[in-house]
Amino acid sequence: MQNLTLIVGCAASMIAVPALANPTDALSRELLADAGARASFQSGGTAGHDGKFFIGSADGSNRLSITGQAQFRYNFNTRDTTAPDEDITNGFNARRVKLGFEGVLAGDWEYKIVGAFDRDGGAFELEDAIMSYEFDSGLELTWGQFKAPFLREENISSKYQQAADRSVMNETFNQDRSQGVQLAYAADNVRFTGMVSDGFNTDNTAYYTPAESDVALTGRIDVKFGDASWKTYKDFTSFREGATGGMVGAAVHWQTMGETANTTTFPPGGSAPTDMDTLTYTVDGSYEGGGWNLYGAFVGRSTETTGSADYDDFGALVQGGVFVTEATELFARWDAVLPDDDRAAGEDFHTITFGANHYFFPGSHAAKLTADVQWFLDNQTESGDIVRVNEGIGLAPGSEDDQLSFRIQMQLLF
Repeated sequence: MQNLTLIVGCAASMIAVPALANPTDALSRELLADAGARASFQSGGTAGHDGKFFIGSADGSNRLSITGQAQFRYNFNTRDTTAPDEDITNGFNARRVKLGFEGVLAGDWEYKIVGAFDRDGGAFELEDAIMSYEFDSGLELTWGQFKAPFLREENISSKYQQAADRSVMNETFNQDRSQGVQLAYAADNVRFTGMVSDGFNTDNTAYYTPAESDVALTGRIDVKFGDASWKTYKDFTSFREGATGGMVGAAVHWQTMGETANTTTFPPGGSAPTDMDTLTYTVDGSYEGGGWNLYGAFVGRSTETTGSADYDDFGALVQGGVFVTEATELFARWDAVLPDDDRAAGEDFHTITFGANHYFFPGSHAAKLTADVQWFLDNQTESGDIVRVNEGIGLAPGSEDDQLSFRIQMQLLF
């Protein structure tokens, strides 16, 4: 009888839906729109899509959202080569495919877990594992695995980059992910963030790994002006209908390593750590003008390693974009890596990038087509002490100047 009732109910609903869809019935249209936005449960919960697919309690104090990111890319690279004399490398790849779960528990506790499929092999790996609690005073405590508050270009999600990917400068100096604890405070126009962690680039590592720091400290301050909210600066793009304003920021990171990770004895058979002290610092600024944007950054890094020379390396970047229609944006970027002159392979490395974005839903990154060209002006091999080959952004090994990389990428978010 229960099964029969269910079948009859489903049949009745299929008959009723076309009737409700009558375009002359305003009430029917309103009901259908509401049903498409959310579904009510007998327990008082809700589900639907408001930019993210979600399920949650009716009062909003408990919520789980499911998110996804897919970037599919065509790459074309040309450079002068000699052995073998094959100047062109090209093909398709899934640059990023990610799944995430995020939400709120009991109103004040937030969480986010994101994993990504490896682009070379397809293995699913953890990226972010974030838990946080917001106090009534405005302080927010966060712990887990995430990106330290350092380079802004790195901290802006790959979903919201202006070019198809981040710059060579960023890939040379970026913090990537760390495991640690962060305390942040944001007022109307100023924001402070501090973190203690295992050091830069230590995601998915055990606490005794030699690559981890003994102590790593990061601090950042941001000051904004104008009408834009903090949320405005989660991307580089300034849509025509967006708020206007600017933000300047500065950050410093210090880490020391080599004294506590004695993995030759724990666990047995490990390798000895390297004694190294690193001080990294950056300043940046941006402005969004309701249809155009400008961003610039400078970064420096001092490294002292036992048994090796000390080095001071620098980087710089300027980029900007402008909308030529409601949905089409043109952009350009220059970035440079300036290694220490004492490095054996430490020549300056400059890159110029220019391209366009088309936003299928104006004002949103949910469906975006990007095409750009990177012109690597200098010799990668002669800068190879710190400018590494990077298949992800399209930089191939090369011993000649004027390497070119063309990328066209389609992104979908849900």
